[in-house]
Amino acid sequence: MPKLMTTRTDPPVSEAQRRAMRAAAGGHSTLGIPTKVGEEFSEADPGGKLPEHVPSPSKDDAGRGDDCSGYMDAVRRGDSAGMARHREGMLRRR
Repeated sequence: MPKLMTTRTDPPVSEAQRRAMRAAAGGHSTLGIPTKVGEEFSEADPGGKLPEHVPSPSKDDAGRGDDCSGYMDAVRRGDSAGMARHREGMLRRR
């Protein structure tokens, strides 16, 4: 018999996200989050302390860490030299 696929949700990143998903689970989303998505998220939420909001990345952080947006921009442009440059940078940071 084939295995049934299970849905997987990412863990919450902030209390604001957790509140939004709980509101959606109760059918009170003002953000357009479907009730089913809110329910699945709330069931999978492990609980625990989270920051109130996720800080926005600063201009100094642009293109650092695990951010692959520069690489994906190069892919969209078809810029093979840019892709290679970003790939090298990502590998060096690991």
